Amino acid sequence: MKLTIACLNLIFAPVTRGMIPFDSDEGKKAYDEMKADFSGNCGQPPAVFGFGGLGARVPERFLEKFGPSSYGKYQWVKKLPILEAMPKSPKSTPNKDVYEVEIVKAEANMIGSYKQTVYAFQGKGDVPSVPGKTLEFEADKDFEVIFTNKLVDDDGNWIEHFLRVDQDLHWADPACEHKKCNSDLYDGPIPISIHMHGFNTSEEHEGHPDAWFLPDAKGIDGKYNRHGPMYDQFRQTSSVCEDWAIDSMVSIDTPRRASTRWYHDHTVGITRLNVFMGLVGFAITRGGKYDSTSDRMPSGEFDVPLMISDKTFGSDGEMLFYHWHDDLAVRNWTAPINTNEPYPNPFSGGENFQLPLCGEETCNGLGPSDVPIYWSQNYFGIVQLVNGAAWPVHDVKPGCYRYRLLNAALSRVYDLRLDNGMKFTIVGGDSGLSAKSGIHEVDSLVLSPGERAEILIDFTGYEGTSIILKNDYICNIQQYNNIIGRVMRFDVGNEYGDAQKCPTVNELRTEDILPLQPEEEPGSPYVSDPTKSHDVHIYVENSKSVIANFVPAAGLFGLQEVCGLDVIDDTSYDQNIPSAEAMRLMSLYFLMGTKEGGLAYTDPINNYAELKSVQEWIIINNSNSDHPIHIHALDNFRVVKRDILYLDGSTKLADLAPLPHEGSGSGWTKDTVFSYKQTITYVHTYHDLPGSFIYHCHILGHEDRDMMRPFCILNADGSIPDSCKLKDGAGMKCSKPKKEKMALRPAGKKSSKSKKEKMALCPKKRKTRNL
Repeated sequence: MKLTIACLNLIFAPVTRGMIPFDSDEGKKAYDEMKADFSGNCGQPPAVFGFGGLGARVPERFLEKFGPSSYGKYQWVKKLPILEAMPKSPKSTPNKDVYEVEIVKAEANMIGSYKQTVYAFQGKGDVPSVPGKTLEFEADKDFEVIFTNKLVDDDGNWIEHFLRVDQDLHWADPACEHKKCNSDLYDGPIPISIHMHGFNTSEEHEGHPDAWFLPDAKGIDGKYNRHGPMYDQFRQTSSVCEDWAIDSMVSIDTPRRASTRWYHDHTVGITRLNVFMGLVGFAITRGGKYDSTSDRMPSGEFDVPLMISDKTFGSDGEMLFYHWHDDLAVRNWTAPINTNEPYPNPFSGGENFQLPLCGEETCNGLGPSDVPIYWSQNYFGIVQLVNGAAWPVHDVKPGCYRYRLLNAALSRVYDLRLDNGMKFTIVGGDSGLSAKSGIHEVDSLVLSPGERAEILIDFTGYEGTSIILKNDYICNIQQYNNIIGRVMRFDVGNEYGDAQKCPTVNELRTEDILPLQPEEEPGSPYVSDPTKSHDVHIYVENSKSVIANFVPAAGLFGLQEVCGLDVIDDTSYDQNIPSAEAMRLMSLYFLMGTKEGGLAYTDPINNYAELKSVQEWIIINNSNSDHPIHIHALDNFRVVKRDILYLDGSTKLADLAPLPHEGSGSGWTKDTVFSYKQTITYVHTYHDLPGSFIYHCHILGHEDRDMMRPFCILNADGSIPDSCKLKDGAGMKCSKPKKEKMALRPAGKKSSKSKKEKMALCPKKRKTRNL
């Protein structure tokens, strides 16, 4: 028995009129209504943890140093960290930039003087940082990044994950112990896979979720699988196979377009945990014919990347991550209740939920509970971080700045605007600078997780003032609006220095300040009609066995199972308890699939894209929630338009043009698109590398619970690549760990392997792409 909110099987009418501009009266109204429908969250505590009251509130007694009344003293204290470049490896050559990057356990300082445990990127021989230092690439120049898992202690033993790993999910599972409703805490080595987000890398080098790898720690062989099921194939077919090691992976590419991209963990089932712990960093490509060489565009100190995210902190200053049952990762709650709190909580710890957990019997005869033990679908922190610092201040000169914005939050969507109402100019999206027609001046920017935008802000004339970057996707509790409603502050000085005024929108569109982009070039393959269409239906399914209502004493901050119900059929029941309206526990399953229903990540591939031809993707979201959808294996894609649906799935408004940072309907500036609920989003892609890839929701709690699907890009002759067959085959099934007989040792360690054994590990080389 289940209650499903899903798409309907409809035939949609073709376009019959011109596109509705985003900035027309009709377009503005449509986007404003979609934003108003978004479930903005305050963050924890107190907050509704997801939709319909899912998740428990963290009592403020555990945040005595970080409660609403005291957060103000942490605002505007830290200066904006200016992110440094990752040091290059001595292995670099004039024709190739090489980076050797290690993943290590470290400490950070995000708020006040408190220290936080993090996992961090560090260049070999350098110091760790969160966010990771920026990988700097040159257009049309090869790069190679070697990522090595060094999550071990000083004695070479693996470290346990700082957060709880929900082994009930489909996840990396190095011990191959996956079983339904597994409440055991995983205490083994931490798997890692680093994805080069937005780069058109070949399948071997993009950081596939199933190509994870463990640290080379003591005691692993025979107890844990060192690698994910796709790792060996990718290593063996890599053109730089010899550079891989038992505890590492290699990413290579020759980026052709100047752009603001990023790199982050992508390990299957625990991406949300590893990203939360700090495994994120910018990857910026400069130069080439698609970058601006004009001195009218800000550069140097006036070109600033901004990574925005959110966290909540405990009374000891450590980051807090919330779980279904216990809410906190590593703490027990024993402090007395402060009944003077604005939102008193009569419970402690997991008692916020009086629900049967996974495998426990339910009270209405619907079978065992399917409520996850640790997983929760969303994370909304209460502290806004920019470049790893809480509510920082950027001291600016009265002139033009280019800001490269990245939403690196796990779940939060931002509606960014300046508190004095001044406008700014959007000049780029995820994948590079905008086409001329896509340049617009706006007063706000909606940025969902994974999305980027490049904007120009002109502080000329604002000498001696402070301007706050606000977030208008907020909740209805006023005392939190000045917390999560504020992101950072710009303090405008009086000295101009090298500052200059921003070019106007008209100048950017008509003069040679910005070059033509790929889609604007004569003969571009991007302007071709699609040769194939791929439907992606989004589903949000509720609990199959638990019926619950809000706990009256806890307001909206607790749930309890409702018993004594007479279940009539799959979608209804008689309610014999009058205390509160019973409901199915909402939003437990996040899926993508076909018109017949949702599919799990492990289900066979159903989308086969054609090589080197435009493909149409139609994302049909008639669910109750919004989802940013990221498609791998491309430089960029085009958001064509949106249709808005009624609740029954019929068309309410057709042919709504995309927003400026989405290319305004003609630009190829995206790799992640925000799929609003009750909409259809049309996307055009172009893939020039065959292989096994994925697309997924970039709300990482959704991604980790099956809102991720494999797809295959066919070979030039139309045949299916071997990696796609592996993804669908028995090779993906977990096998019990055994001692590795042939494994590449980390660089610098001696190996006794014969030449024949080494050849077996690197039997063939393969070119990645002919540019």
